[in-house]
Amino acid sequence: MEILIGALLLFGLYLTTQYSYLLFHSIAELFSIVIAAGIFILLWNSRRFVDNSYLLFIGIAYLFVGVLDTIHTLAYTGMGVFPEYGTDLATELWISARYVESFSLLLAPILLGRKLKAEYVILGYFLVSTLLLLSIFYWDIFPNCFIEGVGLTTFKKISEYFICLILLASAYLVIRRRSDFDSGVLKLVLASIIVTIASEMSFTFYVHAYAFPNLVGHLLKIISFYLIYKAIIEKGLREPYDLMFRDLKRSEETLREERNRVQEYNARLETLNEQKNQFLGMAAHDLRSPLSIIIIYSRFLLDEVSGSLDAEHREFLSIIHSSSEFMLQMVDDLLDITTIESGKLQLSVRPTDLKEVIDYDISLNRVLASKKHIDLIFHCDKDIPMVMVDESKIKQVLSNLIGNAIKFSHPESKVEVFLDIESDHVVVSIKDEGQGVPAEESDKIFRPFARSSVREPDGEKSSGLGLSIARRIVEGHKGKIWFDSEAGSGSTFYFSIPINIENGIER
Repeated sequence: MEILIGALLLFGLYLTTQYSYLLFHSIAELFSIVIAAGIFILLWNSRRFVDNSYLLFIGIAYLFVGVLDTIHTLAYTGMGVFPEYGTDLATELWISARYVESFSLLLAPILLGRKLKAEYVILGYFLVSTLLLLSIFYWDIFPNCFIEGVGLTTFKKISEYFICLILLASAYLVIRRRSDFDSGVLKLVLASIIVTIASEMSFTFYVHAYAFPNLVGHLLKIISFYLIYKAIIEKGLREPYDLMFRDLKRSEETLREERNRVQEYNARLETLNEQKNQFLGMAAHDLRSPLSIIIIYSRFLLDEVSGSLDAEHREFLSIIHSSSEFMLQMVDDLLDITTIESGKLQLSVRPTDLKEVIDYDISLNRVLASKKHIDLIFHCDKDIPMVMVDESKIKQVLSNLIGNAIKFSHPESKVEVFLDIESDHVVVSIKDEGQGVPAEESDKIFRPFARSSVREPDGEKSSGLGLSIARRIVEGHKGKIWFDSEAGSGSTFYFSIPINIENGIER
């Protein structure tokens, strides 16, 4: 499905060339520039905790690759930013960026296991990038890469072949050091290098800036950067421990086997967990602002500009907006789970009417339920006493459980919420008529980042953190949470909380 969607998006991007090749080129380059910036932001903000010098080096390198690609985009024929230059300027900038990228991929595996001084690496890349730009714009000594009316120069073609050789060497070095990589990351990095080589080969055939080989090369570049995104950004957010702290994880496994060093292991594990939580918190905080901007502007474009666009481009904008909202929700969930796991969560309990709280959460979810024509029903036929809870946190638990029940339910079904009292506990249950949870996944459903093989009927995504957060909040109230389910027959999620717990409880 992911490949199919990607192919459709690439085809849609190709169709933009029928309107404006310049628009296609700008979108293609902006995609790689955003990915390069995202890699740098993620790895730079985690540099104090990352023990993988390959990742840190790549993160810094891609920042400067993104800078050169940005200037290349502005210099492209037809942009009008550098009107006194021709096609050769953009081609020289392209070759400069590819040399920086290929040599970086070659050096990165050589530096594995070494302690990097990030500030010195940035200074080195700054000097190299500055010298390249001066040689092109000021000294005018960079070899010509394109001659109007003739096409690509010999230097340009030889450079592309040489860059391909450098990339092959980098792939060989990565394979030799494969034990230092997560298997999933290794495959994605190698695939990205191979696609990059194909992209470079395509760029040896075009005769003008808007030629078909040029288009193919840019489409392949998009794929190669997407693979790098999958390897570093996506895996870094979903599985940061495996990606960022691979060597430390191995140390943990060794310490587990050495019974006589249990005390040292526990102390180190606590430090690692704290570093992991700090990393997640910093990454989530730094990603929130740019994501909010993307959401605001994509919504503005949908509201104000979409009327002048065709259906396909409106769909592109809609995908950008919904994907950004999903990622922002994931960032918020990361902040929540980080706060909980770091021990900073404080519960301020006070007497609370759970009926009112449930009514409030149900009212918030009625719009979501009505879209699927789902009846949302609340049952409570007993007098329920005031319960000592943190009202805002219990609302968060209810919102997550009710929202999940609606998402996983089939249209034209119903979701029922029950409130009851048993001994000295109140019990809340949420019953749906959805797809249920497979028996083999019942043990992991409350784990962070756990994702069910069952897909929501409406195609929505989830961060895999909601149930984990709900469990921590309920347990923080000295309660418990569980569920009954059968695949294909719906689920019922329960949580119980003591009616009276001590005021000011902290977890």
